[in-house]
Amino acid sequence: MSTQHTEIIQMIQSYEDLSTIDSIMDALKVRKTELKNDKRLMAVKQRALDKEARKAERKENPAPKKESVPWYRNFQKWSKTADGPDKEELEAIGGLRKWQSSEWKKLTKEQKEDPTADWNFNVVETPEIEVGA
Repeated sequence: MSTQHTEIIQMIQSYEDLSTIDSIMDALKVRKTELKNDKRLMAVKQRALDKEARKAERKENPAPKKESVPWYRNFQKWSKTADGPDKEELEAIGGLRKWQSSEWKKLTKEQKEDPTADWNFNVVETPEIEVGA
């Protein structure tokens, strides 16, 4: 045994000393838990402050808005018209959204942006039909 352990054993004279040591150890455990909880609480508060600061920064300096690209919206509107897919086609693929997504992916950039494409020509004037999605 080391000298330090021997000294500690000699300091403990009775059973009462052991109970005092136990109560001190319990108090230390409680204090350690309190410190951990305080640290967590401070971290939560700091994250909230950081979030508010980022929010204020975004409010003062908003990100530039992306340029609107109407082709897909036009395609979506067109696909709900009589010229769009029929019900069997929609049921086979799993609904209107899945059909729109899969068909749009098949097109090249030039086809998507073609001003003479069905969906980019007179979309507003074409009557829409009800399609179950």
